Amino acid sequence: MKIYRTFLSALAFTLILSNSASGQGSISTESFFSKALNKEMNYNIYLPDDYINSDDEFPLFLLLHGYTGDHTDWKKQGHVDKTLNRLIKDGQSTPMIVVMPDGGNSWYVDSDPETSWGHYETAIIEDLVKHIEKNYPVLKDKNSRFIAGLSMGGYGALHLAFKYPDLFEAASSMSAAYMQKVPDNYTYLEKTFGEPLNRDKYQRESPFNLASTDSTRQMPVYITCGDDDLRLYHYSVDMYDTLTAKKYPVELRITDGAHTWEVWAREIENVIRFFNQ
Repeated sequence: MKIYRTFLSALAFTLILSNSASGQGSISTESFFSKALNKEMNYNIYLPDDYINSDDEFPLFLLLHGYTGDHTDWKKQGHVDKTLNRLIKDGQSTPMIVVMPDGGNSWYVDSDPETSWGHYETAIIEDLVKHIEKNYPVLKDKNSRFIAGLSMGGYGALHLAFKYPDLFEAASSMSAAYMQKVPDNYTYLEKTFGEPLNRDKYQRESPFNLASTDSTRQMPVYITCGDDDLRLYHYSVDMYDTLTAKKYPVELRITDGAHTWEVWAREIENVIRFFNQ
């Protein structure tokens, strides 16, 4: 039995060395107390290989999930760690720290905690970013901070990027659920914009409205959507047209597919490439 334990210990140590030598970053699940939410907030975090022994600081990439999703989606279904490992290994991406917060169904907007999800916008922009900067070696200038998301997270990514342009260098939305007008069936908005729905707040918080005509507040934006994602396909084109009219440096990619992880797991590679430009 002693020999067997020794063999297992040696094997485990060999595997650790092998993983370290391969340059493979990994994802872990963490949490912290958010003052804005008055509760623990979960997040997944991708850390580059051997970051703890490095003197380097890394770009920060906030990656948002979609409606009914959570902080584990981008690992379980999007395999973002495998994509980043490959791109970093091939020299097509700089090592970066990717933070994937659990945003509930909040739309990443502050709302009434008594009737809806609470202050998730503040939780991310203030509490989460400060927590990450305090506990991980991230670069703290806007030139090294990026944000992206899918569906509801695509709305959230552009909502936050356009509202806080001094915090982000570039942004991306994948199959984003941003609508210029309040949809007829808005139950999935989860009372984020009031109960009854406050149409003024809805328009005020819209990425279409937050997008600026001031060139000093603009940033590169990458928009992508599947060609079979019929409803959201049109929203993506509308956003591209809006940002083009406001003279944003914006790219639109209509790719093959519907509102599925097959599209997002593929497109996250192009998002990362875009952020590395």
